[in-house]
Amino acid sequence: MINRYREIRYLAWLFSIREPLEEILLATPFFRLSPKASILHNPEQSFRQFSILAPVRLQQFVLDSNEKARTSYIPELSLRKGQWQESNKPKELLRYSGVQVYDLNNYYGRMDLKDLSGMPWLSTHTIRVLLICLPKRSLRLFLSQKNPNMK
Repeated sequence: MINRYREIRYLAWLFSIREPLEEILLATPFFRLSPKASILHNPEQSFRQFSILAPVRLQQFVLDSNEKARTSYIPELSLRKGQWQESNKPKELLRYSGVQVYDLNNYYGRMDLKDLSGMPWLSTHTIRVLLICLPKRSLRLFLSQKNPNMK
């Protein structure tokens, strides 16, 4: 249906949500920055810092979903509630929570973000990824890998 009307611009970022649209649109970044600084309007900045999900433009989704050998996805946004505060008030922030998976004209379902932990290691577009080791002891290890190579 999206591909049906030619007046829709194909450079728009594509996201799915399960929460009310009004709540998603009212979420703003820290420090009273403009909403243009959020992942809703500028997902590439977030991807450069933590490449868990590559942002998807409408153009790329239409191309991938019409290709027989490709599976396309739409990143899902949700609100992170209760984790942060600003001026002693709870601050709701946008975050990725999963993906909606498509192939040609079929919808396959939703995958949670924790099920996609290996995705950055298989993508050639990954810029920076974190590897977190949580052993049983109190020592924890956080590694940041820039431009990881699958080899």
